[in-house]
Amino acid sequence: MEPVCIEDWEELAKRRLAPEVYDFIAGGAGRERSLQENISALERVKLISRVLRGISEVDTSAPRLSPLQSARPPATPLIVAPSAHHQLAHPEGELATLAAANQCGAPLIISTMSDTPLESLCKHSAEPVMFQLYLYKDRGRNRDMIQQAQDTGCSALVLTVDVPRMGARLRDRRNGFDVKRYQSRADKLGEPPYMQAPIPGQSGVAAFVAEQLEPALSWDDVDWVKNQTRMPLILKGVLHPQDAEIALEHDVDALYLSNHGGRQLDHHVSAIDMLPHIRRRVGATMPLIVDGGVRSGADILKALALGADAVGVGRPVLWGLAAAGVHGVAAVLRQLIDDLTLSMHICGCATLADISQEIIWTEHPSHQGEPL
Repeated sequence: MEPVCIEDWEELAKRRLAPEVYDFIAGGAGRERSLQENISALERVKLISRVLRGISEVDTSAPRLSPLQSARPPATPLIVAPSAHHQLAHPEGELATLAAANQCGAPLIISTMSDTPLESLCKHSAEPVMFQLYLYKDRGRNRDMIQQAQDTGCSALVLTVDVPRMGARLRDRRNGFDVKRYQSRADKLGEPPYMQAPIPGQSGVAAFVAEQLEPALSWDDVDWVKNQTRMPLILKGVLHPQDAEIALEHDVDALYLSNHGGRQLDHHVSAIDMLPHIRRRVGATMPLIVDGGVRSGADILKALALGADAVGVGRPVLWGLAAAGVHGVAAVLRQLIDDLTLSMHICGCATLADISQEIIWTEHPSHQGEPL
């Protein structure tokens, strides 16, 4: 029987992945309070259905994302969030994820840490893709990656700004996790990608970040990136309303609200809690993407009602990929889109333009008034 919800897909993926690979994907920072808070924040938000609206069909197309998708409105506001090393989950890696996203009309953000070259992915994509950029200490390398993304036809550049240092991912430290031990062998042998023994207490991923990525990111770097490209620039990792306002001053084209899936800081506020405050600060025209804890179409509807234009999904895509490759990712995306369509219909929303806070009920104080 095929899994029917995200939790089913995760359970199947967990059985198929090496334990330390599952931990790398599933884990968060510290004692993982932020990871749980992302889910809890969405659970606190309730939907209020409107009735007798005369709706026979629901349209989930997202025209407000057109400027980020080469002027092509995507069929869904569901975005495949950037995540690293898809070959850890399945030998076909990002190519499988891309094929499934194209099947479902879902926009895709390709990670800097993709196992598949960007040029190959863009060549195989029937839809515009966006490229997520980590800034390296090597400015020339950054320039080359930006130019490659532009030359291969990426529709937008997503600059991640919330990783000046790697968060304290305790699962990876316990496992001595290092991506290098898992690369390519599964492709060639059809075997679980076990390699050299881990070094307990050390994380190869954290060592890579400390050695390679720029720790002193600033607004000057945002300006530098913007001056390197004609692509729209999206800032990923914004949580504070004041930072959102500063982004407007730097002519950023869109904001991606995220706490990095709870992977950077324990006790981090959830992006969903900050969403309505940031929407009020930046006004109605700035496109906002949000992620963190999304496990159903109802969760996507909640985020849209609170002010998002699009909703990123990360781990669920990897669960589908690990469980069943292209078919698994496509099934996960279709289940989420179908559930969004169902939730919109029951709540009386025929299009995304009909979605507003009138279908939301929450007693959480962060959705009332202005913070800080």
